[in-house]
Amino acid sequence: MADNSRSRPQLGSTIRPTVRAVLDRLEPTPSLVINRVGDIIAWTLGGERLFGPIGLLDGSPPNVSRYVFTDARARRVMTDWSRVADATLHQLRRSGDSPEANALIAELSRDCGTDFTDRLQAIAGTGAAFGEAPVQHPTAGPLRLAYETLDLSIVDDQYLVICLPADDRTRQAFDRLADSPD
Repeated sequence: MADNSRSRPQLGSTIRPTVRAVLDRLEPTPSLVINRVGDIIAWTLGGERLFGPIGLLDGSPPNVSRYVFTDARARRVMTDWSRVADATLHQLRRSGDSPEANALIAELSRDCGTDFTDRLQAIAGTGAAFGEAPVQHPTAGPLRLAYETLDLSIVDDQYLVICLPADDRTRQAFDRLADSPD
């Protein structure tokens, strides 16, 4: 399991031993632990193989919202980018009125302008913590990811995101990615 928490300590970046054990048991399933503002603080090797090549794990720390709204690769690989952007904003809205969330919203408002602020204002509710997302992976090709977000925030303001194949083609691609050398 790759662990990003050493690169730059973040609020909520300490992973409980039981959450680490769950990540270990989930291997090779692509899985991420994110904090309330979308910083990716730990991931499985399966997560690295799926998300590394698309750029989601770039940054220190990698951040889902920054990736979706500021990285040009996100619009290429997230073939339903608009829906992914809305889901990302729902997650950011769930983080509440915290200094970290407000700072990230201010940063993205400055860097992305009305593309971000208009979408943020239009978002209503809290969104779904599960669903499907089509992805155009650079080596595995078109994938349909089924994702489930498990809320760990009662203690740590963290979420465990587990990605599963939503069809046979994606299942086969996951198997190939799991078998690829490190």
